[in-house]
Amino acid sequence: FLYFIGVLTTVSRAAMLARTRWVFAPKSLHQMLNRFKVAGAHPDLISAVDPQKAANNGQAIIKLEQLLQKRVTPTGPEEQRRDRYEMHDLQFWLKGSAAKAADARRVALGSEAEAPSSNGLRAVSCQLTPYAPDHIVKAQLAGLFEGAGIRDDFELPKAPGGSDVQSVLDDVREKHEEHMFQTEPLMVRGNRAVRFLRSLGVVLTVEDRTTTYLMTIPERFDKPNAAIDDGTAGSLSEEARQYLRERGMVEFDFRMGGSYSSVEAIVSAVEKLERLYRTNRGTCLRPGVCICIQLAGSSSHTTDDGLIVLPGAQPHVWEEFLMTLPQDKWNELVRLNKDWRADNPSKLRTQRDRLMRVADILHYHTVTLEGSGAEGRAWQDQFLSMVLREEGPIRKTVAKYAAQLKVPDLKNRGAIRVMPELWRDGIVQKAGPQDKQIPHMLTADGRVHFNASMIKVVPMLKLLKEHNLKQAKRKIAFDKSMAMLEGLSRRACVEMTIDPDWRDRAPDVAKCIEHFVNTAKPIAPIIAQKLQSQRRGLLLIVSDRYLVTPSGKALVPWDADVGALKVAMIGE
Repeated sequence: FLYFIGVLTTVSRAAMLARTRWVFAPKSLHQMLNRFKVAGAHPDLISAVDPQKAANNGQAIIKLEQLLQKRVTPTGPEEQRRDRYEMHDLQFWLKGSAAKAADARRVALGSEAEAPSSNGLRAVSCQLTPYAPDHIVKAQLAGLFEGAGIRDDFELPKAPGGSDVQSVLDDVREKHEEHMFQTEPLMVRGNRAVRFLRSLGVVLTVEDRTTTYLMTIPERFDKPNAAIDDGTAGSLSEEARQYLRERGMVEFDFRMGGSYSSVEAIVSAVEKLERLYRTNRGTCLRPGVCICIQLAGSSSHTTDDGLIVLPGAQPHVWEEFLMTLPQDKWNELVRLNKDWRADNPSKLRTQRDRLMRVADILHYHTVTLEGSGAEGRAWQDQFLSMVLREEGPIRKTVAKYAAQLKVPDLKNRGAIRVMPELWRDGIVQKAGPQDKQIPHMLTADGRVHFNASMIKVVPMLKLLKEHNLKQAKRKIAFDKSMAMLEGLSRRACVEMTIDPDWRDRAPDVAKCIEHFVNTAKPIAPIIAQKLQSQRRGLLLIVSDRYLVTPSGKALVPWDADVGALKVAMIGE
């Protein structure tokens, strides 16, 4: 009996000691950020007081998480030297006891308490240098948390042990598992809101730069055994993929957000639309329209093809804009949505036929019109009309030089990409104040890029005549390298693709892809075995840099030391 009592006493002491260690152990950065939000910085806590400041908090939290994520991403020595002490200013507005804590901290530092704004909110600022040593970054974050009354000890996440593919795969697997677990409740909330909007015939899209993601995929494409609420929906059928390709869209997944706050912001935005429709359906808001949440947008407006564009960073202005649209405008938006986005829409079908005709005129396989959906369709119609007006002379000119080509693959492979804007240092958007628009660009994947706002028929034909042979050879080499990458993806059982930004600026992208495939081919079965249980949602992107996101994306340099992964996994 005494022995039994002694054992119970020992177990109780061990449990108490373990509980004490857990209570006083340093918190993780994710826990500290959650406490910071609950303490008064979360946008939902202050949205009723000041919607604009709530939107500011939402953007600042996302930026903070992205900077901290960037800190633990392996980078080259040049980037480390350039960004080591780059300063980023962050400002948050606090409510309640957190605002009083911000005043107390200012007094403790010898400053006067800041006068509160008219709504009782107070600001707390932080200057963050993400690439600085740990003790500097920790001190900067500690000052931010202390401003909200949080004084617990915490530890910074550590970077991967090395800059090889093994470290990246291990890191992306760990972050992806954590991200999947954390965002599961958000996934359920978001999909329920999307399902309600889809039941009303609302087409909901999200635009990031020039990529448009479709949220409300039609119900007929749902798999019978797919569970929407827990994110286990399988891959799309070929019919659904064709539906998206015809409309220039990509399937959307809430977990695509690079951080927890990014996912939360998108879910909150969709839920806001759901609440507006539940409250005002049949009175001010009409079903059967298309709404686009533009992540980088700055204004609310409608386009000539019936799209309602809402700025993702300013959800507080949505209600006023939607409620003030006249009913005649709503009727027009419903009609245009049927013409452009319904099943087999008449205007989209007409534009597709015109594109095929333009491609035949220029003796190319495909001509695509790519750009922000928020810019409407006017620029697309202007470009197509410009080419079709000169159809006769263009066909005669193209027939003369096409017969001289030794590589007759342009008709089967050639691709022309037309955009409303084309910048010198960026394919799709302006990258800086010194950039200038250019009329055309040739890339190593064999595509020809035209600026619809600057290109004319004669310069376009001259460019095609001079570079057709070179671009045709590039296209053949690129298609061959992509086929090799797809084969590697099937062997490794991991989805693989290439970084579009790197593809457009790489001098010889086909050789880079072939080098990566030939290096990684011997270890593809080992990668498949290593990632067997964490296969869903992982995406390996061949690029010229390292980058790991919690959503399961891993950018790996094409010249990475893949041999290190083989040695580590086989143990030789």
